[in-house]
Amino acid sequence: MTHTKRLFAASALVLASLSAVAAVVGDNFNLPEIDNTRWSAPESYRFIDNGRLALGQWGFGNTTSNSGVTVTQLSTSQTDASPSRAVKVTISVDDVDHLDGCAANTTPSTVRARVIGNYFSTRAGGPVAGDFTGDVLAQAWLRRSSNSTDAPGVLRVAGGVPQCTNADCSTSNNLGGVDLGTANVGDKVTLQIEWDAANNQFLFIRDGGAPVAVPYTVTITGTPGRPFNNVSARAEVANCMAGRAKAGIGAQFDNYGIVR
Repeated sequence: MTHTKRLFAASALVLASLSAVAAVVGDNFNLPEIDNTRWSAPESYRFIDNGRLALGQWGFGNTTSNSGVTVTQLSTSQTDASPSRAVKVTISVDDVDHLDGCAANTTPSTVRARVIGNYFSTRAGGPVAGDFTGDVLAQAWLRRSSNSTDAPGVLRVAGGVPQCTNADCSTSNNLGGVDLGTANVGDKVTLQIEWDAANNQFLFIRDGGAPVAVPYTVTITGTPGRPFNNVSARAEVANCMAGRAKAGIGAQFDNYGIVR
């Protein structure tokens, strides 16, 4: 028997064997959302809708511990990643869904829609390309946490200035933050961040109001190690051994502007 004929015979035997196996339906997808007992990946969407960018991110906590959170996010970044002097965007949250906490975990689940950028490095000896360590970011967001005492549908509007302490910025120091009040799901909120380098501060502005300053005393040693400017939907979901917690947010972004 030739080599080709042997391969054909072997393939026919495998197909015959498979045809004799009773099919088992793993998921017929008749639930309104992904069955998180069968599928592990987070859920997300990104598209343009009526002249606005829509981003949505739903994540799951792990079930191996009752501490910390599992972070997932969906973002879109500008191709020009150089630091900005000012950035402005209008954000409206469409949906906060499955904001599960965990009774045994003191860290709440949190979801947010945000604008964020990387501005400068404070790393001793200067920045290292591709490494966040020492980079200082500024961000502004609409957020809700699983331990919120606000009425349903109420979001917290705020901003912050983290200083990354490791290569992927999964840990950071908080150089300061601002409380910009509350908003409701569906409200359009315009957020602006200005880097006032001459006065060693960031300015946060909501809906054209008075700026709120976050001063810093760190020493700038260069441009960021990993520069970026983006908008994102982010889910930080509590880990829970009792079952997979889930949390997510969907939002629209419009009128993004940047000054360099």
